[in-house]
Amino acid sequence: MLPRLQHKEMHIAHTQNLRRHRQSLPALITTCCANREPFFLNPACAQIVLDELRWLDAQQRIILFAAVVMPDHVHFVADPLGAEWASALHALKRHTARSINRLLERSGSVWQRQYHDRQLRSDDHLVAAIRYCALNPQRAGLLAGDERYPHFWSRFGEG
Repeated sequence: MLPRLQHKEMHIAHTQNLRRHRQSLPALITTCCANREPFFLNPACAQIVLDELRWLDAQQRIILFAAVVMPDHVHFVADPLGAEWASALHALKRHTARSINRLLERSGSVWQRQYHDRQLRSDDHLVAAIRYCALNPQRAGLLAGDERYPHFWSRFGEG
């Protein structure tokens, strides 16, 4: 089932409190697998990425608002808490690549080096980015009907 964000969007309005006194802005980050290999068709690999993003949040390295792991790429919405995105993404990619390679009994690159970031300068942009993550599996044809995508996570619940 797709997340129902409309009811939860009221709570997102309070995110300005998270941004107060910070130098950073939340961003929508997209990063892809090396050679666009669909590593994340393996549910365990997809879960490794979600777990690492949530660990970064728990360690207060980022504030994670939402994440979706697609077959060959990841979108997530987060605040880097004043740090550079390069540092958080390096940690994410290093730890997940090691775990995924171990799980798949392989070696080599899991991730492309680059990533795309789009800063979110308003609460409306933040809501739109979270909605983009939530609806991405449906747009990609990965869901049948009202099925829930297993590799989506949101700070605001499933709806």
